[in-house]
Amino acid sequence: MLPGQTATFSVTTRTTAPLSYYWKRDGVFIPGANTASYSATNVQLSDSGSQFSCLVSNIYGTTLSSNATLTVLAPVYYVALASANPVPPYTNWATAADNIQDALEAAVLPGSLVLVSNGVYQAGATAVYGMSNRVAVIRAVTVKSVNGPSVTTIVGYQVPGTTNGPSAVRCVYLTNGAVLSGFTLTNGATQTSGDLRMNESGGGVWCESASAVVTNCVLTGNAAYYFGGGTYYGTFNNCTLTRNSANRGGGAYFSTLNNCELTGNAATGSYLTMARSTIAHSRAIRRSLAAVHTMAPLPTASSITTTRTTAVAR
Repeated sequence: MLPGQTATFSVTTRTTAPLSYYWKRDGVFIPGANTASYSATNVQLSDSGSQFSCLVSNIYGTTLSSNATLTVLAPVYYVALASANPVPPYTNWATAADNIQDALEAAVLPGSLVLVSNGVYQAGATAVYGMSNRVAVIRAVTVKSVNGPSVTTIVGYQVPGTTNGPSAVRCVYLTNGAVLSGFTLTNGATQTSGDLRMNESGGGVWCESASAVVTNCVLTGNAAYYFGGGTYYGTFNNCTLTRNSANRGGGAYFSTLNNCELTGNAATGSYLTMARSTIAHSRAIRRSLAAVHTMAPLPTASSITTTRTTAVAR
């Protein structure tokens, strides 16, 4: 069953009428659920696993039915770079989107899964807070490659001669609760003016908060004009950050890094590899700073505006 659908449960008895019915959810009686069937409307992923049962009674006594388990599956959307027949809403490989952003626009339900096949994704741009992103994940969904970062790459755009600049394209924007898994992010960059954090930081990926999660990814060769060449904010699990650069925090800025490796990152300012970041079971090669500080609150996801273009990367 998919989110938004209605689940109907019914009970059959072989006993003497009249009968009384009392439905339970996870052992708790449901008010007003007193017929031989019960319908749960607009089910969501959070409802999955709920147990429904019915207590039936007559003049001879009562009996409790066995449990029925509600299973709600996340909608899945598919992306194949060489798709010959991309047809919305891209719910199978035969009609897969040929770019990640199209599938994301179809994935409107929180918890949806976008599966991405092998390829180098380097076309189009979507602006968030006025900064262009090759992929903008503006809902709490999971974007996952099928075969991992060695064969699935998202490429940003660096301005010839200056790297960062007005026409630069960051690799990925990731909102609260979103997950990015199994990609290489490379050649991302930022603008050189505008808001210090939203426009000039996070060349590889810019995360809305610590609830934005990046896992099993390689961030390499990205740049930011100010904070976080590889990443700004977010939680990173089992990732590699290498050869990224920024003014502060060449590899990561204000991020949580778990089981990650950082090598060859550079900064022209005060911090080389990491700045204002928390690390756990991670390895930083060369000098690094792993201090934790607080910062001013970031804008909430509700304030996001996006503008999309479809030009091929330069």
